Amino acid sequence: MRTKIGATWLIELSAPASTEPFPVSTTPAVPGLMYSLHLVLDGCSIDRQWGRECRLEAGDFAVYAGGPRGSLAATHPGPLRRLVLGIPSHTLRRYLPCPERVVALPMSGNTGVSGLVSTLLRDFWRRCREQADAITDPRVMHGILELIGVAYANVPQIGVGPSQSAAFHKGQIFAYIEAHLGDDDLSPTHIASALHMTPRNLHYLFASEGETVARYILRRRLEESVRALTCVPPQQRTLTEIALDLGFGSVTHFGRAFRRCYGMTPSEYRCGGGKTPTQPTLSAL
Repeated sequence: MRTKIGATWLIELSAPASTEPFPVSTTPAVPGLMYSLHLVLDGCSIDRQWGRECRLEAGDFAVYAGGPRGSLAATHPGPLRRLVLGIPSHTLRRYLPCPERVVALPMSGNTGVSGLVSTLLRDFWRRCREQADAITDPRVMHGILELIGVAYANVPQIGVGPSQSAAFHKGQIFAYIEAHLGDDDLSPTHIASALHMTPRNLHYLFASEGETVARYILRRRLEESVRALTCVPPQQRTLTEIALDLGFGSVTHFGRAFRRCYGMTPSEYRCGGGKTPTQPTLSAL
């Protein structure tokens, strides 16, 4: 279940028992530069992000950094339900100036202001489920975020080491690329400017990925084009529309890049019934 109030998404996730770490989406299907607050509704979860381990019992919550390559992983001995608040970075920073310093810091749902936050969120979500469209005023979420800021104000904040800071900034880069994948002017220079860093620092942070920023952008666009060609009937979305939506500029550019990568044209792939092409290689890109 999900709903949106102002710029904040509320999403309920359920999962069976898992004794092996599995990736948890911090902001499911929500684009942009996001943080998320995870509150355990039922069960117990051991979450890990940025080398930190966070144990959450029912009612407890924690803040995590978002992004498509977010490193949040979880294990739990039994079935689990959690409520996720997807909050844009610029919004959360109005209430919590340095959210990266409280990532994976467990907050008790039983005592103090954090207990009040937990009770409020659980009751609020129950009312949202019962009356799906009854609570839509953004001022309600403003009050909730204010209280979350108060809860974190008086707790010791975790220091951010060099490796954790790099992981945070890389998460921002990946999130920005995903949110702007369809922009035809998406480039390393543009990304660096938007994230207030130098192009040199951007490339340095990306060096460990094994591909350049430009190649990563192209690969992600091609991967999304395969999904579009597979899931959407031709009469509902033309090749030109797919090309422009993914920032290729023209259907010719899209066709050449697709063929160079997969060994067939988008039309040939679509006519072939959606048989998955070979995974793109760095040399092909």
